[in-house]
This record gives sequence, structure tokens and C-alpha cells, in this order.
Amino acid sequence: MDDEYEENFRNNYRMDTVRAAAEAGDATSQCIMGEAYIYGLGVEEDHTEASKWHKQAAEQGNAAAQFAIGYAYEFGHGVDKNLVEAAKWYQLGADQGNADSLYSLGKFYDLGKGVEMDKAKAKQLYSLAIIAQS
Repeated sequence: MDDEYEENFRNNYRMDTVRAAAEAGDATSQCIMGEAYIYGLGVEEDHTEASKWHKQAAEQGNAAAQFAIGYAYEFGHGVDKNLVEAAKWYQLGADQGNADSLYSLGKFYDLGKGVEMDKAKAKQLYSLAIIAQS
């Protein structure tokens, strides 16, 4: 985490306001809370708490949170490592055109992680990730 990112985060988000909105069910605010807990921005770093917030947002269809909870399941950050569950969340994010989810799901198909290996599907997902990133 670089100092510029942290300063930008602190300047753009009042954590008391974000937390109140997140607790009221706002998916974007829940996703922001997840990021705050991952990096310890305005709160103590806590990957379990980050995953809790990301999952709440992901369940509401927030594509960035779907990627984040997929990543958490892929690497066991704040949740038990579960590649099938990671693939599920990456798929949901990919369905919305999230570039990070498209790439990660492509990697899963490329390597046969949590899904059956499918090089053609991996190539398609990598291509879509490049387009989505543009």
C-alpha cells in the first residue's frame, strides 16, 4: 500500500459516513468497508472483517465485491480457501464485465483451478478481460 493511495482514500471517504451507509445495506459502501479492512485504512486491518463486508456487497450484485470475495476464497484471506467458491464469485463478477474477475476466471480455466480445465474458455476470458480493461 503506498502513501498516496492511503491519503487519497482518507481524503475521499469519511469512515463514519461509509460505515453507516454500509450498515444500512448500501452495497458500494459495504465494498468500501471491505477495502478499508483489507488495507487498514481508517480501521484496524482485518481480513475476516473485510470478507464479511465484501460478501454482503457481492450478494447484492456489486461486481467489484464479487471479485474481492472471489480473491479472498482463492487465497484464504479472511475465509477458508475454497477454489470452487472463488470460481463462483469470479463468474458472477465476469458476468457483469468486471475485468479482474474475467482475468481471474480465465486463469482458473487455464490451470483447472476450481473448474474443469478449458484452454479455449480461458483464452476467451483473457480476451474479454483485455477489452473490459480498455
